[in-house]
Order: sequence, then C-alpha cells, then structure tokens
Amino acid sequence: MSLLATQPVYADGIHLPGTPIWLDPKRPQSISFVSNADRIAPLYYRKSLASAETAALVQAISRGERKFHPLTPPYGQGFTLGNIRAELLPSGLGMGASQLRLETEGFITLYSRDISLKGGTFFEGAAHTAAHRLILGTDGAIPSSETLTREERTARLTEQLRSLVDLGHSIVLKVPPVGVAQDVFSVLESAEISHRVGPIIHRVNKALNALRIPVGLPRTTGMAKSGEVLLWSASSCHEPVGEMDSILWLHANKGMDWRETPEGKVLRWTPLSTREELLDFTKRVSPDEVITVGEQKEEVALFLKGHGWKTSPLVTKPQLPLQI
Repeated sequence: MSLLATQPVYADGIHLPGTPIWLDPKRPQSISFVSNADRIAPLYYRKSLASAETAALVQAISRGERKFHPLTPPYGQGFTLGNIRAELLPSGLGMGASQLRLETEGFITLYSRDISLKGGTFFEGAAHTAAHRLILGTDGAIPSSETLTREERTARLTEQLRSLVDLGHSIVLKVPPVGVAQDVFSVLESAEISHRVGPIIHRVNKALNALRIPVGLPRTTGMAKSGEVLLWSASSCHEPVGEMDSILWLHANKGMDWRETPEGKVLRWTPLSTREELLDFTKRVSPDEVITVGEQKEEVALFLKGHGWKTSPLVTKPQLPLQI
C-alpha cells in the first residue's frame, strides 16, 4: 500500500504519516509545505517548500528577518521528495498561494488549503487535477446564499468609504496584506478615492511588482490623514499615527458579510470558495475520499456527504515530538 494512503492527522500542522511531509505546520518539521504567505509559522523552517511568490512575500512582510529559504519549483513542473513525486498547482487566490499534488505507487493526494474558483483581479481561478484523496480547506466556506457578489461588496465598500471621506474623516482600513490589500487597492483606484498604504503593504506590492504581478505601487505613509483612506496591514503589530476617526476591517475568511464589532465595522472580502463552489471543485478532482480541514470542516464534510461524497473531518492528535 502507498504511504500516502495512510490517513493524515493534525498535530500543529497536517502530517502525512510514513512520510517526512507536513502541510502548513506551525512549528519546524522535517519537510514543511507552506501554501501561502498568510500561513507562515512564527518559527523558522529547516526544510521547506513553497512557491517563489510566497517566499518573496514572506521576506517582504518580515523585512528579510525571517529565515525562510524554501525550495521553489515552478507551477506544473514535477519534482521528487524521496520516493514521492510532487507538483505545485495554483490555488486561485493568486499571490503565490498553492496546492500540493503528491504521488507514490500510483496513489495521488491533492492538498488544497485555500481554494478560489473565481480567481481575482490579477490571477486565474484554481487549477485542478484528478486525485484519490483530496485534503480540502474550508475557511470561509459558507453557503452561497449568505454571501454578497463581488459587485455587491465593491458597491457597499465604496459607498461606505465615500460617505466617510466626504465628511473629512481619516479612515484606517485594516486588511490582510497579501491578496485582499491588492484587490481593495484596485477598487480605490477605480473609484478615485484618495488613499495611501502602510509600510507592510507597500513592501508586499513592491515584491509583487518585482515578480511581474502589476499591482501598482501606491503612496506609503504611517499616518492616518483626514479625507483619506489608509490601507493598513491587519497583521501589523504597530498602529498608524494620527487621528483615526473610523476603523474598518476587511476579513479574508470570516462568515458574515457585514457586521458591527467593538473594533469597528467588518466586511467579509474574500475570493475563497463557498460550499457550493467547493462541491464543484470536488467534482473536478473526483476523489475517492475527501478530508476537510479548517474552520468549517464539520459543516462542509456533512454538505459534501449529502451530495454523495465519502468525507471526514481531519482528525486532531496530541502534539507529536518535534521532528529533527
């Protein structure tokens, strides 16, 4: 039996037993696959695997302070990890976000942590390939009936920002620095709403432009100014200076589309797939088994099972000993 046919387990990351491979681990392991820059662990990795874009973005976000120098094979170009044949595929989120295809002894596992069939402003939707087992991410996978379309989200955000800018407010818009920030920046440009970005997003955009992803290079500042929108990294440990009349948050993977919180208003702004789109993706992969991971793993497993797929949520195990 293929080593990949053994059931994966979660222990500070997804481990494929019998192999040295860990998927998005939270601490150093033998071989760590990092699916996108937002999933980088706080610790360094000994041996790691990621797209070239993800490697560049991690360095941009950390100002080069992270010890992250992964193997960066091009998309669609197979390579080997011992006796396992591997290949990176785009996940549809762009900005280096990747899936990992693994094959040994005729058994194929596809790890698809963050999937978007729609794609975004600068990238195409997720690639797919046939697999015996699909490990499927479920963050943000709410029913399509509970989501806004991209056009509706854009109109709602633009209306909200215009009303505040017209009042002369200084607006801090806190966003994930990779993917969402670039998408929203293009919306602000199109709507001709005055804006600047914080230093982390500026470094990320500079790295993306160097990778020939034409996201533009907006003005940078650390100060919130009246009558302007300041795009600020939600992952930053620093706050902008100046008076902040309004703080809005754009979350990449939360369930509700628009709500009030003690920290301000929150708009769900994500290209992540709905449950119905994950079902469509599953049909394209046509696996014998689906293992769901992430915040909606129980709900999506039941949803897919109701459509005839063999599914189970990923099993969580106690922490395993540190792999050296």
